[in-house]
Amino acid sequence: MPIECRQLNPKNVTIDILRTAGATPLPNQVLLDVGGIFGFSNNAMRVAINRLMNRDILEKTDTSHYRLSTSSDPISEFVGNWRNAEDRVKPWQSDQWLLCHLPKSPDRSIRMRSIKALHLRGFRQGPDNLWIRPDNLSDNFNSLEKHLRQLGLEDQAALIASHKLSPTLSEQWLTLWDEPENTLTYNQHFPAMTEALITSQQRLAEMTTKDAMTESFRLGSNAIHMLTKDPLLPDQLYDTQNRALLCNAMLAYDDAGRQIWQQHIEGLFQQQS
Repeated sequence: MPIECRQLNPKNVTIDILRTAGATPLPNQVLLDVGGIFGFSNNAMRVAINRLMNRDILEKTDTSHYRLSTSSDPISEFVGNWRNAEDRVKPWQSDQWLLCHLPKSPDRSIRMRSIKALHLRGFRQGPDNLWIRPDNLSDNFNSLEKHLRQLGLEDQAALIASHKLSPTLSEQWLTLWDEPENTLTYNQHFPAMTEALITSQQRLAEMTTKDAMTESFRLGSNAIHMLTKDPLLPDQLYDTQNRALLCNAMLAYDDAGRQIWQQHIEGLFQQQS
């Protein structure tokens, strides 16, 4: 997973800046100005805002202020959980597995949503419509099933927790995560991103406000994207220390970036008042 991995477009910029603002609604003009920092026209930003409104991801608090919907889509909420990644895992025993069986002959669009939901929670496809992952997630079973349904898992899918499995089958299933991409991510891309965040944070104060805003936004968004895509595998599969180091570096970087962005947004508020 290369460092520059997330597409920067008006939709992502709008969602990310509103996520940074939290519960504080932002005026339409502030969103347009932020888009302009990244080279997006006012029209492109308005189109993105309207589309996000139509998908109930954004909501208006009055005639010109927006925030993320209080009933925001589960994927957006899932992305926002990157901060507590290390709290979302627990110690794993090799005979503890989560299984999800998908029914045969599905509607294509329904099945695609199911597969997307399972991928987001780190499942991999096994034999006979069975999707599996190590049961090292800290979610209790009911919470995990509810979240998978919210993400799009079809109604007829059956989620199962198995705590008795033959060592031979367990070893076979572990090979599903023996992928070059995972090895590169844990051993190279996580450390490279951690170093990039630390280096960038050290020089943010020396940059112009615009350069500091764009760099912190681009680099921070890509780091969060990497953490969100991580399947939260147990220590027995990979050395997860690099994931923890990246998360800690991103927490510090996020605080530094938020200060820069909040100062700029406050300045825009003052200009409009």
